[in-house]
Amino acid sequence: MINQLGFILTSKCNLKCHYCYYNNDIYPSLNDNLKLEDITSFLERVTEVIPVKSLLLTGGEPLSMGYIMELIVFAGSRVRDIMLLTNGTLITEELLQQLIAHRVHLAITLDSLNEAYTDQYRGRYAKVMEVLHMIYEQHYSDHVDLNVTVSPENVDHIDEVIAYAEERGFGVNLNLMDSEDLLSWNKASTPEIDKALTVFKGFYAFEERQYHYKLAEFTLKKQTRIIPKCYFSAKTLIIDSDRTIYPCFHNKSPLGQTTDSVLEIMDKHGEFITRHQSCFNCYRNACFSLF
Repeated sequence: MINQLGFILTSKCNLKCHYCYYNNDIYPSLNDNLKLEDITSFLERVTEVIPVKSLLLTGGEPLSMGYIMELIVFAGSRVRDIMLLTNGTLITEELLQQLIAHRVHLAITLDSLNEAYTDQYRGRYAKVMEVLHMIYEQHYSDHVDLNVTVSPENVDHIDEVIAYAEERGFGVNLNLMDSEDLLSWNKASTPEIDKALTVFKGFYAFEERQYHYKLAEFTLKKQTRIIPKCYFSAKTLIIDSDRTIYPCFHNKSPLGQTTDSVLEIMDKHGEFITRHQSCFNCYRNACFSLF
């Protein structure tokens, strides 16, 4: 049963991260933006049919869209939880107060406390740290996760980021670099790979089945495994910035457009799930559905 919608509000961003999908030909740079009415109309129609519990807003940089708070206010009356994935650089004191007032969960990217690394591969380290300090001062840290992309170049920085997060009350999500550029794990040394696996195994020791560690090990050791069932897409619809609807952020099997009938979209979604009930090959083999 679908209970989450993810909206890619825009493919545009105020930063040019070296390893971003849109900067590495993994996804086409569509230069599209969802209009507010595209989202509100679709969300209104969907929630009449499906009991959506959560909304994920991402991009590009979602805070670059001038309607972001209007959207959050509208969505807040229809879904329980709203998560915003952002690089954090556009958060002002005024905007933060509005986000806090609407209990928006934030996921902010912080790959390192090394300013040189961050400025080289992402940019605006000082601004991100300023925003995180603002959040901490407002006692809102428990509503914020730090998204950490682990590469061979920053694997030795991760323990420091985790310690910083624990000290300030932020959550942490560790993700392996998924890029073929100079930060690719395909170019990593054995000690770098071993270090990454140690970090993942230690940080996610609380997980009963160690999903994060198993996925990291699978990816870094270039193992082969057929996905037994597509779990993520069974509960999610992703609406891209060109209004096309997909079952997953990475699986680009179109289910329709935001103007289509919700029932027609659900029928196509059901057909997709049926096709992916048993073992299959997905072009993206870095997914929790593997385990």
